[in-house]
Amino acid sequence: MVEVSQLDASPEAGTPRMRRHWLSEQVFDWAGVGAVHLRAAVFFENLAVVADAYGELALPLGPPDTLIPLVAASDVARVGAGLLLDPAPAGPVCLLTGQMTTAGEAADALGVPYADLPPEEWERRAHDVYGDPYAVEHLTHLWAIFRFIGSNDHPSTASPRTSSTSADAVR
Repeated sequence: MVEVSQLDASPEAGTPRMRRHWLSEQVFDWAGVGAVHLRAAVFFENLAVVADAYGELALPLGPPDTLIPLVAASDVARVGAGLLLDPAPAGPVCLLTGQMTTAGEAADALGVPYADLPPEEWERRAHDVYGDPYAVEHLTHLWAIFRFIGSNDHPSTASPRTSSTSADAVR
């Protein structure tokens, strides 16, 4: 069994949704069903939703050189299917960190400008775009984390099983 989770699922994670994903991992582990927890970075498609809604990548991330780990949903699906089809046992956690991309590069890949929004404006707009208060809560906390981290040099540990770049995800 493969369960898609959050990259930083842990009891101390930075968003309530990440903590809930960690709890769901624990339930699967306690059930003894042999689950592999596929911990994925931010789905590139989350950014595409915003770009499609507003014609710009309007997020509260700070400057356009703010780094975001992005992964395409197709890569997550391919890795999940590969794990299910591979007869070799997999470890309990598989990290899909994808590609470290700046907010500006992600906007360029989507063919729209990047706009840094004040967090309050992002949250107001996000309710209209996502229509899901839990998604808005999660993404609001997540964007605040990336805004805080900024553009420092962070090592990327992209999984060898992922290959899509931001540009590939929009094709």
